[in-house]
Amino acid sequence: MRSAAATLALLAAALAAPPAEATFPYPAPPAGTPPQDYAAYCFLPTMSPPVRPSDFTGGTAWKLTSDQSGDPTIDASPAELFGVTGMSVDLAWQITTGRPDVTIAVLDSGITALAGFPHVSDDLQFFVNPAIGDVSGDGQAEVIAGSGGYLVHAVDATGQEAPGWPKFTGGWTIASPAIGQLGHRRVVAVTTREGDLWVWRIRGKRPAWFWPRARHDARNTGLFAR
Repeated sequence: MRSAAATLALLAAALAAPPAEATFPYPAPPAGTPPQDYAAYCFLPTMSPPVRPSDFTGGTAWKLTSDQSGDPTIDASPAELFGVTGMSVDLAWQITTGRPDVTIAVLDSGITALAGFPHVSDDLQFFVNPAIGDVSGDGQAEVIAGSGGYLVHAVDATGQEAPGWPKFTGGWTIASPAIGQLGHRRVVAVTTREGDLWVWRIRGKRPAWFWPRARHDARNTGLFAR
């Protein structure tokens, strides 16, 4: 009986105690700190010179740095992006405490390239966004993309060109190819920088047209959905 009474007393004390709280590792921002400055406020001190990846050897020649120009007029101007000379890739190697009001979950199982990739193209692919869909009729999608070599390639998951491809356009192909229906025919269409429109008939199967045009669909959603 005495043991039961003691147990009840301990349980009551536990319920009445204030809840335990973990020590939050984030400092509270000073009063009046704008929300947009919160992330910068939480940055931990960085090393000088900054820590950069081991392959960051090209300096500003690679346009990856967050270094400023050194000209006070440019470095103080928002219109000049405060003189930052590169894409600030090196900032990814800084450490930040982050925002305490944001929870992020990351599931990283690694990324493995397909056996046929990376695929070497014939020339510069500037502003090129590929389409993805079946052009050969085997029900398997190809990656369709043009190049500065006047060619439009259709490469499958093994890195092999589809039969009858690549196609020669005689011009630099910058625009994304489009896969679709033209009358009763299934086609791939693309324009060149010189203003020529090329259309090729294909035997592709519609269920394997996963990304048939720029921005995915006629509404330009840019969303992949099957």
